[in-house]
Amino acid sequence: MVLDAFAPGAAFMVAFWLRFSLTFLPDRLVPSLEVYIRFAIVVGVVSVVALQASGAYRKGNSSLQWDDIASIFRGSALAFLLVAAISFLIRGGVSGAEEQSYSRLTIGISWILALLFLSGWRLCWRTFERVLFGQGLGITNVLVVGVNPTSVRFQQAVDAMRHSRYKVVGFVADEENGEDADVGELTILGCLAELPVILHEVRIHQMVAALNKPTSDDIARLMKLCAQSSIEFRSIPDVPSLLLSPARVEEVAGFPLFTPEEGL
Repeated sequence: MVLDAFAPGAAFMVAFWLRFSLTFLPDRLVPSLEVYIRFAIVVGVVSVVALQASGAYRKGNSSLQWDDIASIFRGSALAFLLVAAISFLIRGGVSGAEEQSYSRLTIGISWILALLFLSGWRLCWRTFERVLFGQGLGITNVLVVGVNPTSVRFQQAVDAMRHSRYKVVGFVADEENGEDADVGELTILGCLAELPVILHEVRIHQMVAALNKPTSDDIARLMKLCAQSSIEFRSIPDVPSLLLSPARVEEVAGFPLFTPEEGL
C-alpha cells in the first residue's frame, strides 16, 4: 500500500513538471510547488482507498493478469475523479494559502502516469517473486486435509501453475484406512487423528481443509490446531458456507479459498 500511495503522488508531481515545462502546452503562470506537493499527499491517500474499493489487493497470482490491470484501471479512474472533485472544492486550501485552482491538465496527465506507475511496480515485483519461487524461495507449504476428487484437483491445479508460491506437501486422510493410499505422486501423511503429530513434524505454512462433509466441530478443531501451531487456516467452501459466514476469499489456481474472519 505504501507504493500504491507513493506511485500516484509521484505521478502527480511528474505531471506537474510536464504541464509547466513542455512548451507546446498552453501557457499558464507556474503555481506554487509547495501547494502541489501537499496535494500529492491527498492524491496518494485517495488512490489507496480507491484501489482497495476496486479489489486491487486480492492476492493469489504470481503474474500480472488482465484482472489486475482492470482493477488498477478502475481504482485509478475512481481515485482521480475524486481528486478532481476535491481539487475543485479546496482550491489550494491544503496549503492554507490564497485560493488557487489545481490544473485540470495536470490531473489528467497524472492519471495516465499513475496507471503506468502502478502497473509497472507490480510487474517488477511479481517478476521478482517469480524468480524467487522458481528458486524455491518464499514458497508456502500447504497441507491439504481431506482426500477426495476436489482436493486432488486442487493439488493438480497448484502443481500446474508456473512459478507458483504454493506447494502442496501432502494430504491428511478423512478416514484412518486412507493413510496408505497415494494421491498422484504424493503419499498421504496420515489420518485426522494423527494431525497434531504431522503439524509438529512437517514444516507447514498453510492448511487447506477439503473435507467431504465437514461439521462445525471439524472446522473448529482444525482452526484450533492451526492457531496452536501458528499456521494459516483456509478451506475450499461449499456455497452456503461462502454466503453465510464472514470470511476473506482468495482465488488460488482457480479454487476459491475461504479464510474465516472470526473463530467459530
